[in-house]
Amino acid sequence: MKVGKDTLERWREAIAPLDTPELRARYLARDIPRAHTVKDINVRYKFDLLWATVDSGGITYRDLDGYNDTHISTALGRIVPKLVAA
Repeated sequence: MKVGKDTLERWREAIAPLDTPELRARYLARDIPRAHTVKDINVRYKFDLLWATVDSGGITYRDLDGYNDTHISTALGRIVPKLVAA
């Protein structure tokens, strides 16, 4: 099951306010918890944004139901521009 256009747009609207230049700079500088364990900062960033959005209520667990990690990662890749080339 792929993430549909309507769902993708709802996720985009929920994530966009959290994707700030300040937060991007922190991640680029790896000024984040457990930074030494991160292999791909772009993956970490987009999933941290997703979970922050879930925590704030912008996306619910029900919104994620039925999607696997690959579906979610692909959708997030369309929503969240890369910090740096992986």
